[in-house]
Amino acid sequence: MSSNHDDWPNVDEEISIDIHDLPHRSSNIEWWYCHCHLTGSNNQPYAIFASFFRTFDNHRSTPEQHQYLYALIWGIVDIKNQNYYSSSQLDRSSIERSLNGTELSKDLDKHLYMAYKEILNRNTIPLPDRLFSKECYVDLNKLYLNYDDNLFYKDESGNNCLSCHDPHQNLSFKLQMRPMKHPCRQPHHGIANHISPEESMFYYSMSRLECHGQIMIDNQSISVQGHSWYDHEFGGLIKYSTTNSNKTSYESQYKGWYWFGIQLDNHYEITFSHLIDCLTQKSADKSAIIIGPDNERWEYHDGDLIDLQPLNQWFSIRTGCVYSTKWKITIPTMQCELVLEAVIDNQELITFIARPSFYEGRFNVSGVFNNQHVQGHAFFECHRTNIKIFNCLDEFFKRISHIVLNNIETILPRQITSTQAFDLITLDTINLEIFSKIIISPLRDMIDRGGKAWRSFLCLLCIDCVNGNSQNYQHWLALAEIMHVGSLIIDDIQDQSAIRRGGPACHRMYGIAQAINAGTIAYFLPLPLLIARTPSLSDEIKLKIYETTFSTLRTAHIGQGLDIHGLDYLMNDCIETGNGLPLEQAILSIHRLKSGIPAGNLARMGALIGGGTIEQCDRLQEYVQSIGIAFQIIDDVLNLRGFENQTKQRGEDITAGKITYPIAKVMNSKYLKERSEREYVWQILQSKTNDKQTIDRLIDLFEQTNCLNDSISDARLLVDNAWLKLDSFLLDSFHKIILRAFGLYILERHY
Repeated sequence: MSSNHDDWPNVDEEISIDIHDLPHRSSNIEWWYCHCHLTGSNNQPYAIFASFFRTFDNHRSTPEQHQYLYALIWGIVDIKNQNYYSSSQLDRSSIERSLNGTELSKDLDKHLYMAYKEILNRNTIPLPDRLFSKECYVDLNKLYLNYDDNLFYKDESGNNCLSCHDPHQNLSFKLQMRPMKHPCRQPHHGIANHISPEESMFYYSMSRLECHGQIMIDNQSISVQGHSWYDHEFGGLIKYSTTNSNKTSYESQYKGWYWFGIQLDNHYEITFSHLIDCLTQKSADKSAIIIGPDNERWEYHDGDLIDLQPLNQWFSIRTGCVYSTKWKITIPTMQCELVLEAVIDNQELITFIARPSFYEGRFNVSGVFNNQHVQGHAFFECHRTNIKIFNCLDEFFKRISHIVLNNIETILPRQITSTQAFDLITLDTINLEIFSKIIISPLRDMIDRGGKAWRSFLCLLCIDCVNGNSQNYQHWLALAEIMHVGSLIIDDIQDQSAIRRGGPACHRMYGIAQAINAGTIAYFLPLPLLIARTPSLSDEIKLKIYETTFSTLRTAHIGQGLDIHGLDYLMNDCIETGNGLPLEQAILSIHRLKSGIPAGNLARMGALIGGGTIEQCDRLQEYVQSIGIAFQIIDDVLNLRGFENQTKQRGEDITAGKITYPIAKVMNSKYLKERSEREYVWQILQSKTNDKQTIDRLIDLFEQTNCLNDSISDARLLVDNAWLKLDSFLLDSFHKIILRAFGLYILERHY
């Protein structure tokens, strides 16, 4: 035993809960965790979990006086009604630590980091987390935790008592738990030694307790009884800021785990845990502990051929994280094969503690144990397995794009059935093979090449920003992407573009006539089906969605018409006067009509669906409209500088003779002082040259004048000003952070 942990149990001694349920001074982190499987007086099933955390604060502590950070996470699962309620609180010192430390900047994409800091600098934290309203208390002489009147303690009869409340959600519970099993060491004699001896943890459980009490949901009090589970884990290396590095080790930061606590109906319990390296996805440790009816204990590891296999994937549109909600556990020596399935897929808990989230939820269990059929209940925890998702927003949007494609498959499947076709077109006499060939294949060939799908995501993000729940509307992801791809198909025909998303344009594959038809039907195809699949929408909201959709189509077509007509009629005045402002304004009008208003209208749809106020709808629409315009300005710049993976030809706009925002800007005398220089630019555009050297020389000229960088600055100012108008109308939340970060990200895109 390390001298750093002289308050741990000895290897060969029984665990005395009277001693070791208490806090441990040697520990860097310590938590007390319970979960419960309950039946209510209404005969409905419920589940509850709670974790009380205490973390050593090396910034404020000295060897003589230890200071701590506190956090509380808990939840109620209403199984019959398929509702998952969660609550999380942190203390105010967590803000200072996050701002002063390096962990936040190391874990996050720089745009997310900037957005987080904006909120933390206001001395608050983003919802759904809340700050404790008063100091937390941990008794050093008995088990008694008081975190803002949320309590975990041992009563005089030796029962564990747990009570939590969230007045913001009208949720609470108060439970009493009587131990039925002895405390049991978890794997490796209770010592989790995956990282280093100094950073090891001690971990024990009581795997079955009788439980009864009260829960309250929406001010309805329900008596409950059932069984519960208790874990206590503590350890890690204490580091004083004056003598040791403040940084947590790289290894400890990037370990994640899958964990099951299982209670079977034959009175056996199983802990199955799998620790992984989050960066390499390699297994770091795998173990199973089985506790028998009479406290017998069996321990198994990788060499015993134990296995944990995911059987599906569930995607969170709110965070981009992926979790498995159905698993298979195999422990050959015990002739054990169990299937575990979530009672609700969405049991994700978004919190600043585990950016962006972790999974903690109730599972049902069935299978074979000792060659006997068994059933049971379990809690599953998945932590830090999605850590890379927020390291880089490029990766985040790749994940979102994948989720969008999955949803489009449900609307426009390549192998369409007669029922699916009828849902789309309300006809049952159509030849499915031909329908797929002329409609689905042209659209899917473009869609499946993958875009960032940011328009689809922003629509749903705005639902969350006004306190709705986008997970209930995930199928709406298909709308924006299908309509957008339709517009790209038409745009490529009108611009005579050869390449789209790294492959041949649709009209090059299917001919102009079929491409026009497929592109046009994409404007109208998905909306009626999506509305039919969303019965919860009121008639008023449906009408507003239709109005917003047709407004989008009108403005986008006007913008496209202006774009096709071109801005040649303004060029002579620009050349003569050096005043490029009218040209810039004309380009911005086209970008607003083609890109800004469609994006802003999608945001408005999301805010309407989420129940936003008129002010929220207006400000979100304006902000996302600014993102749409900025996106197009950046697109104009990238056309000259080159796209990642050459998804478009560099200088394609010059070859098309197209006046884009940077070209309009460079025609100002601030950049090209001499009339002859402006005339030179116009002559090359009029020639529609495809000579690479000529195009490169012109782009070099633009770079020398700095008009490309100034174009990006204009886009940034547009987005920042719109954010200033929106900021105060949205509560500081995780979803607001994503929205802000996306506005920053779009200005630095390279695809």
